[in-house]
Amino acid sequence: MKITFIGFGETSYCMAKGFIEGGVEDIWTFDVMQDNETFGPHIRWRAEDAGVAVKSSLQEAVPGRDIVIAAVPTNHTVELAGQAAPFLS
Repeated sequence: MKITFIGFGETSYCMAKGFIEGGVEDIWTFDVMQDNETFGPHIRWRAEDAGVAVKSSLQEAVPGRDIVIAAVPTNHTVELAGQAAPFLS
């Protein structure tokens, strides 16, 4: 199973760790804040700790995945869905 998390905050981090403990080996993430000077280091630390690959864009993170989980604040969900839709199959 191939999973992508869009947004890699506390919820995604905990879910990814649980999926990996359950045997899922192919988990990616893209977070718009991953290169942010303040938040990026923690996002990248979480991803490394959980065994999740950080991708550089939605275009890289979404295509070909079995499951895409949007774990973003609700006020960004509709906008994100529109941005991710072209990369879904």
